[in-house]
Amino acid sequence: MLYIIADRQKTAGAGISIKGCRVNGEHVIVNEKDLNILPGETLEERASVIDGKIYDVFEIKQLIIKGDW
Repeated sequence: MLYIIADRQKTAGAGISIKGCRVNGEHVIVNEKDLNILPGETLEERASVIDGKIYDVFEIKQLIIKGDW
C-alpha cells in the first residue's frame, strides 16, 4: 500500500473525502486508492494534481512515529 501526503485544500477540492484522515496543518495523508477518482494514468500523475508526495507504508509509519503527524 502506498500513501500520499498532499495539500489538504486541494485534496478536498478534488472531491476526496479527508474525513478520518490524518491531518497536520495544511497537509493530509490519503492512501493510493483514494486517488482513483483523479485524472491521470499513473499514481504519480494523480498525486501531482493535489501536490502530493508518495510514500510506502514503512516511510509513512516512520513519519507518524517520529511525531510529525
